[in-house]
Amino acid sequence: MRPKKNILYICANDRTLSWRSYGLMLRGYRVIKANDIEQLPVFAEFDLVLIEMQYISASNDLAKIVQGVAPDVPILIIGKTHRTPAYLAVPFIPDDAPPVELFSVVRTMITRKRGPKKRPAVEVGA
Repeated sequence: MRPKKNILYICANDRTLSWRSYGLMLRGYRVIKANDIEQLPVFAEFDLVLIEMQYISASNDLAKIVQGVAPDVPILIIGKTHRTPAYLAVPFIPDDAPPVELFSVVRTMITRKRGPKKRPAVEVGA
């Protein structure tokens, strides 16, 4: 049996948080839920971070914090509009997308992470 993948799902709306996390759990993922940045677990390893906030600026701020803490963990922002700064380079899916599309994107992003670890570039001195 393959190990379960851990997904951190941050959402301000409790109803959306519960039904989307339930759909992810039915597909075999372990979902750690948080309503805000203060509820984030300190010592946990995640394979994917889903961020869904009412305001896109809050989502961008959370994505920046997560990238600072764990740069190798993929992030997916769910929202009404796409105004993510170019330096974040975070994928976006609209919140009115069908659940099948969301679960397909999640599956793709988690399997994409399995490759070899990126190594820092080594400078060759002359």
